[in-house]
Amino acid sequence: MPTTPPPGGPVTLAEYGSIEVDLPPSIVSEIVTNYKDRLACQPTSKPGRWVLTANQHVGTVRIGEHSLVIKPKMGLRNLLGLMDVEIPSETWRREVVALADNDDLLVVMARLFCVACEDATRRGLRRSYVGRQERLVSPRGRLDLAEMLRRPGIESPIACRFDEHTADTPINHLLRAALGRARRVVGLGPRWQRRLLGQLAEFDEVDAAAQDWSWAVRWQPDPMERHYETAVRLGYLLLAQTSLRSRHGATAANAFLLDMNLLFEAWVGRRLREVCVGYTVEEQASISLDIGGEVGMRPDLVVRRDSRVVAVADCKYKRLSAGTGRTPDYYQALAYATAYGLADAWLIYARYPGDPSSHEVQVRGSGVRLHTVGIDMTGTTDDMVDQLRALAGQLTGPAVRA
Repeated sequence: MPTTPPPGGPVTLAEYGSIEVDLPPSIVSEIVTNYKDRLACQPTSKPGRWVLTANQHVGTVRIGEHSLVIKPKMGLRNLLGLMDVEIPSETWRREVVALADNDDLLVVMARLFCVACEDATRRGLRRSYVGRQERLVSPRGRLDLAEMLRRPGIESPIACRFDEHTADTPINHLLRAALGRARRVVGLGPRWQRRLLGQLAEFDEVDAAAQDWSWAVRWQPDPMERHYETAVRLGYLLLAQTSLRSRHGATAANAFLLDMNLLFEAWVGRRLREVCVGYTVEEQASISLDIGGEVGMRPDLVVRRDSRVVAVADCKYKRLSAGTGRTPDYYQALAYATAYGLADAWLIYARYPGDPSSHEVQVRGSGVRLHTVGIDMTGTTDDMVDQLRALAGQLTGPAVRA
């Protein structure tokens, strides 16, 4: 049954939880218009009273003076682990412990990003050589003959190509943009605002540029950029997952929402690639259920040995139901096993206290075995990786029948 929050303060509920609350029409309209896929809002028999139900999204939504907080079931340290955000120092550990009890995930991420940015720039901004193409009065670098031929007869300025050692790099562009985004977070407090302003001053020589930041997902730091990694990961999350909209100069909505399904799925894929030595782990592979190719499917994980598929799996950030998977999930896994000609298929669930660790069912008529495996999300991230290492042995071991 939904619970009723105490009067005043933010409305707080857990992921997949419900709460009954009084809401004005303007707030209901905002939720239904912009957040209905992440937060269900249903009326009750009492006018002005609504039931809010969360799904797999966690985070913070602020609408005017109202705050809606959706708490993740796992602790902050494990949540950062799913994001691939490392906790590199004792200072970081103290900050994580201090913020662990703060339910407002947007404020927590903005503060952690501030700490990460300070840590990354302690030795100054990272500089690198960036290619430039400009017309200059005095020659610099190489003459750009192709550009000069396009505009013959112009003796000055001269078209030149050169490499400039500068802090105006993509990484610093992202960090500056994320600092600006973090400063707009309500509830940070004056001390954190001053720290963010101090950081922004360090980026004076970096251009403020709106860009597509998706490159940060694929970015792998070189050895000289390792100290930037945590700041870049958190900065990208702030830029990608935060929506800030204004009306007539006043912020109407300020939201930071993480899809735990996607985080869990991506984390399992990354870690299995690390532990399945000698195998290729492909995410979101394409295959058709039918011979004619009309019914497409995209399993979350396909494990190959050379060109041979040895295992197929789907990740589900859901609770196991009475010790077994959910019926639609079994149908999906069976379709994958059939399409790949495998005798086994796997469903990988996020597991919490009280949930079973594993289960197996055998399909009538075909003999296909459908395995459910729960990864315990309440221990340390090292414990979670150890569980995936054991699962990798099952996926690639001799028990898997091609």
